[in-house]
Amino acid sequence: MFTSVAQDKEKLAERARRLAQISDPSPAWRDGCAAHASPSWRGVDATGILLDGARPVFAKAYHGEISLYGHWPSIVAAARHAGEIGVGPRVIAADIEHGLLVMEALDDGWRAATLADMAPGGKYGVAALKLRKALHAGPKLPRTLTVGAHIEELHDALAGAEAYRPADFPELIGKARRISAGLRAAGYDLLPSHGDGNASNVMIHEDQPPRLVDYDLAANRDPYEDLASHLVEAFWFTSDMAAVFEEFHGRADEKLFARVRLYGVADDLRWAMIGLLTSHLSPRRSVEYLKFAEWRLLRARMAMRHPDFETCLGRL
Repeated sequence: MFTSVAQDKEKLAERARRLAQISDPSPAWRDGCAAHASPSWRGVDATGILLDGARPVFAKAYHGEISLYGHWPSIVAAARHAGEIGVGPRVIAADIEHGLLVMEALDDGWRAATLADMAPGGKYGVAALKLRKALHAGPKLPRTLTVGAHIEELHDALAGAEAYRPADFPELIGKARRISAGLRAAGYDLLPSHGDGNASNVMIHEDQPPRLVDYDLAANRDPYEDLASHLVEAFWFTSDMAAVFEEFHGRADEKLFARVRLYGVADDLRWAMIGLLTSHLSPRRSVEYLKFAEWRLLRARMAMRHPDFETCLGRL
């Protein structure tokens, strides 16, 4: 997809200076967040550095593995639009050849949100959903990809790579296909969406509105799939999910809430498959992709074997 400069931070800094038109030839740079897939998928997709100066910037060079699950044109398009409407940091420049984004830095006073920030009673959960809804009203993205279609892509990729899959994988895929068939029969809209409910994708500041970052899964999809990615990450209890769903949708709707719950189950399986694939193919052996995959597989199994699974399918 591109010749990444993610492995050489000096080259990354040099290219970012040129793209951002920084006149100082050598502003100091600092590491961004360290990559870890477990317990949270954070900093995995790219190497990030902060460049100090009169106008601090954050430069992000994607690793080649992004091509296993992301779509570069949609990543750039979504990040640009988000920056233009104040949902995300402003994109200063993009280098397609080298998989590089240069954005305004969210540095002083900013931090990545945690599950505690998203949880019931947390300060930022509702605000994060408003950011997602703002993106749904934007222009269509180059990529259209439902979670069902993505699971099929990842299934083929895992088989083609002869990657590890658990013994019960056929059961999980079979149930994911039942979800997809039910959703297709019910029908849905396709709107531009972020698609990744990871709490650390929300940057928060005590004195400024939160921002949404990391558009690796950006695509046109059902906005309720986007909601589900947030709910399955932030909430354990169905009652908490239902309360947030009603705030998002404007009222209770048993049929639509069943759709959201099933999207959440499929999202767990999708991310487990991304973890399995990157664990097999990534040259970075220090990132715990497999541990992350096993955790998401466990959640998918529990949900698919719960009596509520059949109930939700019946309500579609």
